[in-house]
Amino acid sequence: MISRQRPPRPSGPRAGYHHWQKLSFLHWEVPIEWLRARVHPRLTVDTFEGRAFIGLVPFTMTDIQLRGMPKFPTMTNFHETNVRTYVHL
Repeated sequence: MISRQRPPRPSGPRAGYHHWQKLSFLHWEVPIEWLRARVHPRLTVDTFEGRAFIGLVPFTMTDIQLRGMPKFPTMTNFHETNVRTYVHL
């Protein structure tokens, strides 16, 4: 397991809040050359034991609310899916 230190939280008041529910992480190994061709040249593809991965991350966002604003019924809860890989500067 790779352990990385969390970045510091931004100073100042929070803009809002939400919760992630029913979260899954599904990963597939892909050829690093294939991924490198799709990632901005300023970024380095992050690898694990020399292998590159893409991930499909489905989840449900709940209780979404901007600070100081009322909840909007149609925008408070929704499903989302991210397709991601891991990179660093």
